Amino acid sequence: MSNLKTMSLADLEAKVLENRKLLLDLRFQKKLGNQVKTHMFRKLKREIAMIKTLLNERET
Repeated sequence: MSNLKTMSLADLEAKVLENRKLLLDLRFQKKLGNQVKTHMFRKLKREIAMIKTLLNERET
């Protein structure tokens, strides 16, 4: 979390997009029946939520 606070707005927005893409890839891999690290779903969702919270805090 501390490294997220030091990132710029553009970097944070890019990180959200990257995490969403990874989440989508994980979903596809799971549907295809491939081995997936299921803990990554929760980790990515939480990181997206943390970044969005930081972005909202910086807006106000």
